Amino acid sequence: MSQLNGGKAEILKRIYLGAEAEILLHHMLDVEVIVKRRVSKSYRNPHLDRKINERRTLHEATMMKRAREAGVCTPFIYHINPKRAVIIMEYINLPTYIDIINSSSEDIFQISQDVGKAVGKLHNNQIIHGDLTPSNILVGKEICLIDFSLSSYSSDIEKMGEDLCVFYNALRSSIPQKYASLFENFKQGYLEEREEAADKVFHRLSEILKRGRYVRRGFTEV
Repeated sequence: MSQLNGGKAEILKRIYLGAEAEILLHHMLDVEVIVKRRVSKSYRNPHLDRKINERRTLHEATMMKRAREAGVCTPFIYHINPKRAVIIMEYINLPTYIDIINSSSEDIFQISQDVGKAVGKLHNNQIIHGDLTPSNILVGKEICLIDFSLSSYSSDIEKMGEDLCVFYNALRSSIPQKYASLFENFKQGYLEEREEAADKVFHRLSEILKRGRYVRRGFTEV
């Protein structure tokens, strides 16, 4: 994509190229923006491939909008082109949660609590992020969540437990020496946001961990 509403775009750099999408940093209309384009799959029927990418593009944009309406910071969407499987969105130039962890910031425990509050807001509105890893959490004056490509809309406690399980395991593998205390602070923020509803989710998370669906032997109780 080279233009938006008549303005020329300049590709500054490729941020990510994966099996599902390409993410580029563009300079467009004097603003730096993120252009996310879903990748076509050569093994799929071309018509089916276009329909799948169109549907997934619309779904991701819709879930980001719902998250913003729920009071959670997400990139503002400037433009959607479902036919080309492209979303043009705000570039939020902030460190990720994992960057903050690795910097040994003294604020990391309060930040972890704020992350819990943000996720609690999502779940209060039946929004399942689907990929709650530290790299998909941006830290600034408020917590911003990115990459809603695996998100869904559900009030199912199991889905919410799975959402937290992704975060728990990512935290555990990223910083094994501190993950327990960081998750405890996350839990406090989530509890503060969801109150009694949180107890059922954390109980289900413990069940998921015990079943060994997402982790092998050696987990600790949450």
